[in-house]
Amino acid sequence: MPAATPPEHMATDSTPSRRRPAPIDFFIIASPRSGTTLTRRLCTELPGVLVPPETHFVPLLVARRSQPRFPMSIAAATSLAEKMAKSRKYEIDPEAFAAQLDGDEVLSAAEQMSAVVRSLAPEASIVGEKTPSHLRHWRTLVAWFPEAKLIALVRDPRHQVASLLEKEWATDRIDEAACQWRDDNRALLAARAELPASTLLILRHDDIVQDPMAAKAQIAQHLGIDAPADLSTLDDAHALAPEHDAGEDTPFSRVDPARAQRRANALTPRQQQLIASVCRREMAALGMDPTPALPGAVGDAVVLTSTARRELGRAATKVRRRLRTAPRKIARRVRRRVRG
Repeated sequence: MPAATPPEHMATDSTPSRRRPAPIDFFIIASPRSGTTLTRRLCTELPGVLVPPETHFVPLLVARRSQPRFPMSIAAATSLAEKMAKSRKYEIDPEAFAAQLDGDEVLSAAEQMSAVVRSLAPEASIVGEKTPSHLRHWRTLVAWFPEAKLIALVRDPRHQVASLLEKEWATDRIDEAACQWRDDNRALLAARAELPASTLLILRHDDIVQDPMAAKAQIAQHLGIDAPADLSTLDDAHALAPEHDAGEDTPFSRVDPARAQRRANALTPRQQQLIASVCRREMAALGMDPTPALPGAVGDAVVLTSTARRELGRAATKVRRRLRTAPRKIARRVRRRVRG
């Protein structure tokens, strides 16, 4: 699925004479359960950095029945911000939101998003935004915030799907979860092809778990932050806003490299093969080993084995028999009622 582009009526305002809210400095994006919460923790341990709760701003804006049109009055913009915050179960201060704006109108969707995120982190000098689903909207983010940095996470789909299946809000079908990983990371590969390394930083979940301090140093360099040489001396609780998603692992929990492997081991070998078969092209492009994959995997499809074809054939035969006998059963029931 190609990444979304911003609609014309949501375009970034270019009026030079008006003070606008400070733009968002960076975005953390990824397929869900790929380590965005851990990355958020590492970012907020850097001096002056804050990453507020997930806003899901772009998907919520695109999904609205009546698309908001800009310019928009401050009152209407505040009402929109409160409705979006309520839908994602986080709170926004109307006064703090209005304080980010200058004048009587919000001129663009980018300005609205900046005001929302900045109002959640008014004291921070560097503000980021973490919403995994923004991965598929990376072109919109780049169009709205040309100077912003992107930090993308990638994780082995077998580990990611195993983690995703533990969540009540996620699908319980392995094939659907694997297809989601595939489509999300196709968007990431498109971003990698189009964006310079100075804009997009791709981190591997396994690397972050194995060496969080090295990952933190990469993030600091990408954001242009002069961090201490010994990053382990930073306070883990530095400016960390509470995560509104109660289903997430606590960002203060100890990094456990064995946790991902335990989750992956919860899948059967056949399930792991299915995931690798669905995602094999994207895995190879991202430097992952897609083996072992299901035999007969071709492109995005999986060729059915002879056993699977026989099972599907028997099921189809049962359906056809029921369809043939259904009219006769209905006719018998009608005759019985008429006689009765």
